[in-house]
Amino acid sequence: GFSLLRARRFPSWQCSGFRLAFTQPAVRQASRRSRCGSEGGAMADESSSCVLLADRHYPLTEAVRGLLESEFATVVMVADEKSLIEGASRLRPDVAVVDLSLALDSSVGWLQELRKRCPQIKVVVLSVHDEESVRLAVLAAGADVIVLKRKISTDLLAALEVLRGSRETVKGV
Repeated sequence: GFSLLRARRFPSWQCSGFRLAFTQPAVRQASRRSRCGSEGGAMADESSSCVLLADRHYPLTEAVRGLLESEFATVVMVADEKSLIEGASRLRPDVAVVDLSLALDSSVGWLQELRKRCPQIKVVVLSVHDEESVRLAVLAAGADVIVLKRKISTDLLAALEVLRGSRETVKGV
């Protein structure tokens, strides 16, 4: 089974035999096509872009989803590493925003597997750890950007702008 994080106010959607939680606009988009990512791995414009949000903590996921909906046409939420890998492989989103503690064993194996299966995806890792050793390990494993959870409201969208090429750098990210 492919597990999901159910959004209480939004319906789930059946897609290629697995269930994902989509925000309401995504249900309409998902009915038109089976993949939410842009072809060729290029970042799509805002009207057709897709982000995969992976976190086990529902309250945080809801808050981050609200931020991401301002920048992406489709927000797909999952709650475990298996769902992250399978969802990214099938949907080919432009960006994955993933909690570093998604894996129960605190490893970054999910990040290496994600990079292996979806080399074109941009990966933003959310973390409570601000130690340099953690940052270096996560970047070495394949993350594009690390955003501290305490700075999500100020740094996440700025980091996404950098990944999309509309900004040069982000102070503090």
